[in-house]
Amino acid sequence: MELFHATSPDNIPSITRNNFDWRRSVRTKFGEGVSFSPNAGYANLHCNRSNPLRRAMFVVKVLFNSSCSGHSTMKLPFLADTSTG
Repeated sequence: MELFHATSPDNIPSITRNNFDWRRSVRTKFGEGVSFSPNAGYANLHCNRSNPLRRAMFVVKVLFNSSCSGHSTMKLPFLADTSTG
């Protein structure tokens, strides 16, 4: 799936060199991890607001098996229990 991730331009070298790393996340509105959105405007809306004039947008192809709605207290790893009905 093609998704968007907005961030500070200062993060571009680290992301391009090391990929997205949830351990480097500072703001975790949706819990620990890296968030992506299918909507560029939504990704931009939740980008670092401390510098509203300078932002970078990554368009990435993300392969995933399942997803969930996050919240600020969510911890990694999120493992859904699919063994019960």
